[in-house]
Parts: sequence; structure tokens; C-alpha cells
Amino acid sequence: MSLELARRPTARVPEPLDRVKALVCKRCWETVFDTEEFERFGRREVESFEYTVPKEELELSIKENCGWCMLMRSQFRAVRRNPLIKISHVSGNATPKGSNLYLVEAGGNSFLVNMSTDDDNLAAEQVTARKIETNLSPPNTRKQITEWLIECAGHQCCPEQIDLPLPTRLIDVTTLQLITTKGQIGKYAALSYCWGNSSQTLLQSFTLKSFSRRLNFDGFPQTIKDAILVTRSISIPYLWVDALCIVQDSEEDKAHEIGLMAQVFGNAYITIVASSANSASEGFLETRNAYEEGVTLPFRIGKNCFGSVKTYAKSWSPFDEEDLQKHVEPVNKRAWTLQEQLIARRLLMYEAHTLQWRCRATTANLGQSLYHQKFNSYQRPKMLAQFILDPKEAYRDWHQIVEEYSSRAASHQSDKLPAIAALAERMAPALGKYHAGVWEHYIIEQLCWQQWRRPTSQFDLSVYRAPSWSWASVDGWVRWLTYDPSDACCTFVRVVTAPKNKAVPYGEVSSSFITLRGKLLLVSIMVSPITVFANTYTSESPSMRFLKTYFQQSSSFTTQILETPVKIKLSFEEGRQGCSTGLAYLLQLSISVIPYIVPIKECKGIILVPAGPHTFRRIGFFHECLNNNFEGISEEKITIV
Repeated sequence: MSLELARRPTARVPEPLDRVKALVCKRCWETVFDTEEFERFGRREVESFEYTVPKEELELSIKENCGWCMLMRSQFRAVRRNPLIKISHVSGNATPKGSNLYLVEAGGNSFLVNMSTDDDNLAAEQVTARKIETNLSPPNTRKQITEWLIECAGHQCCPEQIDLPLPTRLIDVTTLQLITTKGQIGKYAALSYCWGNSSQTLLQSFTLKSFSRRLNFDGFPQTIKDAILVTRSISIPYLWVDALCIVQDSEEDKAHEIGLMAQVFGNAYITIVASSANSASEGFLETRNAYEEGVTLPFRIGKNCFGSVKTYAKSWSPFDEEDLQKHVEPVNKRAWTLQEQLIARRLLMYEAHTLQWRCRATTANLGQSLYHQKFNSYQRPKMLAQFILDPKEAYRDWHQIVEEYSSRAASHQSDKLPAIAALAERMAPALGKYHAGVWEHYIIEQLCWQQWRRPTSQFDLSVYRAPSWSWASVDGWVRWLTYDPSDACCTFVRVVTAPKNKAVPYGEVSSSFITLRGKLLLVSIMVSPITVFANTYTSESPSMRFLKTYFQQSSSFTTQILETPVKIKLSFEEGRQGCSTGLAYLLQLSISVIPYIVPIKECKGIILVPAGPHTFRRIGFFHECLNNNFEGISEEKITIV
């Protein structure tokens, strides 16, 4: 039986006609809310509803306290004189299903309206969303979580709810002891959270015995206390928390356990995500602030028969980055938590506004409040379990994962590869050999990345963590540039990577290099007020002659030097060692035809500087370079470290 039907009350009575009629102006009542067309729209017999309103009447109706006109005026700052208003249903991934989400369009502007009502309201049959539930205490959420688990058990696409191998150590939430599992199977919850800067209880070599006897609940930071309470409330016997289940002063134990992250989060019966907490000390079970409800509107059920709905409006702009960043939960800014969530079988996400459930089949909010990605602002990557492990599709998904991951922050420079290692391990069956964040298959394409946004905080890039040709060698948001394999003009020869710990093949690396065969162009770098470009002048300063001499002596390659000035768009990676003005090599990776009146060939590739005998180091990316600049250059075999 559907949970929505199970909650349906038996008695619903119409709203007094004079009360609902007073919610809007006379024009809106007669042309919109008290019409058969809008009634059919509310029942979803039609997908859209249109009407025209003179702008003067809209302004007049606002003065009359018309809820609908005020809502529209608050969202539409500028509209044409007599705009056509179109209202459409929005479905997509929204839950629960019903007449809950409208897209309102007028004169090139648009906004979303979330409709909700109470269980006992006559509109509740069609408007199935309810107000946001802010009480997230275990007594108030236990029943809902249990129902979600029951529903999930019936999803064909979701994993079976069976006992699985347990991690090395777990917290017994009943006895409050740290246990060693010794290869047992069972059910446990895992915690995904932000450590933050606050101090917390850690498992160390000298506390291992005492923790096995008894854990001090009162001494735990609030987030761990809350996770224990949630785990107890849904009758799961064990909880995994990294701070208490990995020996923090043992490099050997940390390396071993980090290598098992794919199993730890992949086998957890449920993963508890402390989304809203900036640090372990904050906790995540506090009552949330109630959202300010918008206007109340009539909802026609039949002739002279009405319910009412509450509204919440939001501008419709998928590229509203400022709004997006404002609403990203703290846990979604942390590098480690991405793989913890994508590998999980089921998620309980304690968001800033409410509790959210997520499994392979669905995402839902506590108490049936509306879930829709735009209203939750942060659009999460899909869970790894949902990936179809076709190599091409898995490769596209990896690109999305890297772009999301690179926008997040890590506490330690050495975390860059380990914090995504579990995802790499899970995707290896489809993508093959892995080298410091890059797959050997499609490797030329994976050199076409660009540091799109500067990092807010940056580590010392002179400390080695990845080869310069890998996105993992830089901080800040990385994005992939469009690449068609048929445009390739560079040949892969080989790549060699030495992992720092052979037991953790997807983690830190001690060295890596790639050998390619391609064309190199030697250019001098100039910086204009508008953009960075490559340009060579016949008249050179003494310093430029010195740089050219240095480059020619440092390399035995037969490169060509441009004889006439050209402009090439360059993008230098923040924090790289290497001058942004001076001489550099351009390695051509691909050529594409631009369909102008007279088609032209443009190429893109990477910017290199010498790193030693016969080797180079990447310092940036270039594009919009005419292919004729590379004509007459012979291909050379080069190695990049």
C-alpha cells in the first residue's frame, strides 16, 4: 500500500467560499481560480493553463492585496504591457507526485511555485506536498525512516537489505563499546560528516583497549552523539565513524582502512549524512527554522467547492551560481564526503531545512514536503550504484564526478587522490587502468581539462601529489573541454605510475609520467589587459634572448618558433611554478574545423615548460590557435611529468 494513501485522512470539508474568494482579486478569481479550465489543470487533466492580464490591472490588484498578483509582481520585475501568463506543471524528479510544482512564465521571465497544503484540506487530494517538517528528533522521524526502508525493500533497482561483511571496527550503539568484527557479517550505519576545526575524541593506539571496554558518550562531539541516537532509534546495532574506527596515530592502519572505503560505505545498511553541520561539534538533530510561507491561494475542486494551498516561489535560473553556493550544505563542500555519498546504498541526509531520504529509486523529504532539485538548490551527482557500467557512459560520469569533486575542499594536500580512490576502485571494472585521477583509456581526451575557477585556498603545489598532466595536481574547480576523439592529433605512447602504497593502488602516487608523440610549438608569452595570449616579436629584449637560449639548450627537440605575431588564448594554472611571461612550448592535442564562411582549423592543447632532460611539465592549457601555426613541424616523442 502506498504511504501517501496510508496517511490520507477520512474527513475533508470545503473552505468557506467567501474566505477563499477574498484571497485574490476579482479579475484573478474570475479568469483563473474559479474556472473549469483551472480546475482541470489542478487535476492534471491538462499540462498548462494560459491567460492574459493588462499590466495596469496587475498593479491595481496588488494594492487590493491579491495574493496571486503580489506573488507574480515579486518575481516579475519587468513584463510587457499585456503579458501572456502561462502556468505549467513541473514533474521531473519531484516527490511526492501530484499537483505540487508549477512553472509560471511571462514575457521571457519565469519562476517556480511550490504548492503545499494540510492533510485535512480539500485540496490535499491533488496537492500532495505538505509543509516542511522541521522537527528532526529520532522520536519524530523513526516511523518515517522505517517506512522508507520498507518501501526501498520493494524497489527492484535497490540493493537487498541483507547482512554484509562488517568493517574492521564498529561502535556498538547499545553497549557503547568499540568492537573488532573479525570478519563477521551484519548490518551497520556509517556516518558522513565534516570534522571541522573543533577538537573531538579520536581512536589512537593507546586508547584502543579502553575504547573496547567503554566509550564515553558524554565526551563525544554532538554530531557523533546524534548519529548514535539515530542508529539506535532505527534498531541498527552498529555505527562506523572514521574518527573512532580508524587508529588516527597509525599511518599503517590509516592506509589500510582508507583502502577499504569502497567496502565501508558500500556495505553500510544506511549512511547518515550530517549535511548541515560545519563541524563535528555542531550536531544535526536540532529543530530547523521554519520556512516563511508565501501567499495562500484558492484551489478549485468543483463548482463552488474549494480548498486552499500555501505557496513558496523561487526564480527559475539553472545558472544562478550565487544562489547555488549560498545553499550548498557544508558536507557538500568537503572532498571526502562525495565518495561516501555516491557509494552508499541508502542515505539519510540531515539537511539545513529538513530530513531527506535517498536511494537508487527515489529522493523524498520527511513528512512529504516537496523535493525538487531547484528547491534544494544543490544538484547532487547520481549515486554510483545507478551507473550503467558501459565504458563510454561510465567515462562521462567520471568527468561529472571530477568536476564536482574538484570544487570541494580538502583538509590536507595529500587527500587529493585518496579522497576519490573509492570511487575510482568502483569504476575500474568499466574503465580499466587508472593513473593518478586519469584513466588510460581515453587518456588524450583527459588531458583536455582547464582550471576554471581559482581555488579559495591553495596548497603548495611544489609538494608532489600528482603528475602535472593530471587534474589532481591543481586546486580549484576543474572542467573538461569538448573533445572529439576523431580530432586527435597527438598519439599516446605509454604511461607509468608508481603508487605510494601498493596496497592502495587508487590512492597517493609517488611518481608518474606520460609519453606522447606530437607537435611542439615554441612561443613567447605576453599578457594583454583583456586576455593572455602567445605572441612572438622579431625584436627581442636581452632577457627574452636569454630565455630562448635556455629553452633551446634545455631541449633537443626540433620545434618551430613563430616568425609573425599571433594571438592564442592561454589559461595558466594557479600556483604552478613557471613564468606567465617568457617562453613556453605548446603541445597540440586536437584539431577541429570551425564552420565559418571559409572553414578554418583551430587546435587546442597544453602549455609546457622544460622539467629536465627530455621531459616537460604542464603549466596550462591553450585553445583558439590556428592549425597553420603547427604546419611544417615534425612530430616528436615527449615525456611529461
